[in-house]
Amino acid sequence: MSDDIFHSDGDGSSNTSSLVPTSSTAQATPDYSATSPQDLEKQRLEGLAQEILELKLVFLSDAENFGREIDQLRRQVGSLTGLLVAAIAILAGTLTWLTFSLKSDQGQLSRQLEAIAADAVAIERIEQVETQLESFSESLPNSLAADVEMNQAQLATLEAQISELTTSVNTRRQTIAILAEALQDLINEEESNLQASPTPAASPATEASPES
Repeated sequence: MSDDIFHSDGDGSSNTSSLVPTSSTAQATPDYSATSPQDLEKQRLEGLAQEILELKLVFLSDAENFGREIDQLRRQVGSLTGLLVAAIAILAGTLTWLTFSLKSDQGQLSRQLEAIAADAVAIERIEQVETQLESFSESLPNSLAADVEMNQAQLATLEAQISELTTSVNTRRQTIAILAEALQDLINEEESNLQASPTPAASPATEASPES
């Protein structure tokens, strides 16, 4: 709007010059002493009107410049607001990820502490068992080793006797088996001899006597 006013064409300038007298026209006027007080007052009013018009034009140009600057500031504020919203979103995402990571690390640390505590309890139990074994070994009599060796010797003697008895039993079994085979051969031979010899005719009395 101000540009149109300041850079107007010839018609606009002619209209403005026709409405408000410029300083050149004021200088071209005849001597002020020859003018009447009414003309002087009129000239003063025209000068004031010209100054007011110039002030209005300056005010309009300044208002337009201010409007442009305000629009630029609004656009900058909008872009800054978008950047601020994006930064807040990124910060919120980062804080959420950090919170989740800290919770997971805390869970892992608690599990590791529980495992370490369990291992410590197991180690303590093992140490207690070792202490009990040491005390038990100290409480055993000194003659226990000699008794164990004596018992082992007796067991070895018994095993030797058992093996000798087993050998003799096996020998007797073999002897009995041989004797049984010999008796069986004799029985078989006797039966074959009896079958081969003729049998005499027996009387009824003699037949009945063996049955009785």
